[in-house]
Amino acid sequence: MTAKRHQLQRVVDIRDAIARIGAYASLGRQRFEADELVQVWMVHQLETIGEAAAGVAPEVRDRFSGVEWQLLADMRNRLTHGYFDIDMARVWETVERDIPPLRRQIDEVIDAWGDDPMSPHQGPETG
Repeated sequence: MTAKRHQLQRVVDIRDAIARIGAYASLGRQRFEADELVQVWMVHQLETIGEAAAGVAPEVRDRFSGVEWQLLADMRNRLTHGYFDIDMARVWETVERDIPPLRRQIDEVIDAWGDDPMSPHQGPETG
């Protein structure tokens, strides 16, 4: 049985995965390319971002339409189901190019959450 997650928790899950990516991305591309465990770690965190994004309710997606929720979910599906065909150069490119702006967007979502009628304790839960 899967635990229910409030919508804000899903967004916080994304923020936390971004922070975990940042901790290893700061070591640089050379470390990423040389260490298979770091590569797997990054892929796993990207999958976590996509899984959390996939569970974000339509009303939250609509309110925060600047975040490409569906693209994040699609990325997770590609990484999970196409594991044998993952291009680590593209993973690094995603980490370097796409994660910093996503971090800003997710921070804005969390900052704005207090203005949202769905509080983290009263908002809808998803499986």
